[in-house]
Amino acid sequence: MTSQIFTPLHAENGQLSDAKKIFDVPSPAVKKMLPLFEADVPYMEPRKVSKSVEEKLVIEGGKVKFATEGRQIEAKHQGGVICDYLRFTVLRNNLIGHKTRLMPEDSSDEDIARVLAYQFSGLLGYTFGVQRAGRDYYEHTFTIENAFGHEVASVSGGGESQRDTFCFTLKGEGCTYALPGWEKRVSAFFEPMFPKITRIDLARDCWEHGQLCIESAVQAYKDHAFSYRARRPKHAEYGSWLDGEEFGGQHSRTFQVGKRESGKLIRIYEKGHQFGMMDCQWVRAEVELRSVNRVIPWEALTKPGDYFAGAYEFCNWLVHHLDKCPTPVKTQAAVAEISVEKVMKWVARVVAPVLVQITSVMPDFDWLETIVLNNVHRPMPRGLRGLNHSALDHGMKSYFRRNTPFINPGVAVA
Repeated sequence: MTSQIFTPLHAENGQLSDAKKIFDVPSPAVKKMLPLFEADVPYMEPRKVSKSVEEKLVIEGGKVKFATEGRQIEAKHQGGVICDYLRFTVLRNNLIGHKTRLMPEDSSDEDIARVLAYQFSGLLGYTFGVQRAGRDYYEHTFTIENAFGHEVASVSGGGESQRDTFCFTLKGEGCTYALPGWEKRVSAFFEPMFPKITRIDLARDCWEHGQLCIESAVQAYKDHAFSYRARRPKHAEYGSWLDGEEFGGQHSRTFQVGKRESGKLIRIYEKGHQFGMMDCQWVRAEVELRSVNRVIPWEALTKPGDYFAGAYEFCNWLVHHLDKCPTPVKTQAAVAEISVEKVMKWVARVVAPVLVQITSVMPDFDWLETIVLNNVHRPMPRGLRGLNHSALDHGMKSYFRRNTPFINPGVAVA
């Protein structure tokens, strides 16, 4: 570790302020901790090292942590990176204190969590759900649901072990189908309360063949595109990697670099295979940042591209290498189309043979209308619950356009 990179900072109400003293050489205790961390390093071509973002060490809550740094990128590249998971906490004192005065000082934790769930759901464009048993050692949890009654987010509070904090969680499907601009609304609303991000996932989707594949990510790892001072972080492989028909072929592969103990890792995986679409070219690179040994700035929510590019040199290359930047709208459409196609394949494989036999006896289709009306109250199938109405409409229409044969109206059908 070179001199002048260990810069102690102190966190005050969630904000970092420079300390007066800068240590040229870290203490022995800090040196002992360094192997647990993984920081940014240059992308290393053979015998060549380029400049990368340097992560400084900070002091938060009496513990030494890495300060997550972003890499400023052009606005045209920001749209290609999306937030795919968010969890943050807010201190009770910052909710009922003199600065915000959102709640009366005598409010119970249950009442505060309930009100926050209403406010959080409004910012996202969802609806308030129901009260559940406390999660993650909190006493109270209130859910947030989409139009189909599927949980996409939650707010938890109460519990001595949680140090007077309230936890906000937004799942991946909740991020995808929240009202556009939710990141800025959530950021502006909670910023005065000094929120602390405990986890955020930043993703870059690659749709076309040749943009990104698992093999290129593995090669980048070998070329030190994820390395820490010329030392490669630990990696892991999941899925079916053996090629050949006798092994079922390569599919559903995930290449992971880093470990959660460092607060930073990246997964490159075949996203389309997650939905059972084995011929889909959709590959996702997803950076997971956690507050374990790491401080994550609040602006990572509104500048996901900067912090995605700053995570690894490979991510910086990925952001600038791809000419066509996907938008969240394209991700919404793709998820809808793949989700509907997966469900309809099940219908064709399992339900269609029964329908054929029924229609051979009752060709007027009145029986089908009766079945639909008698089951309209049932919940949405699991594979479609994460969608909203417009996404479901798009997915259904797209499927039937692709799979319904065109019939020329001027030609009689026997």
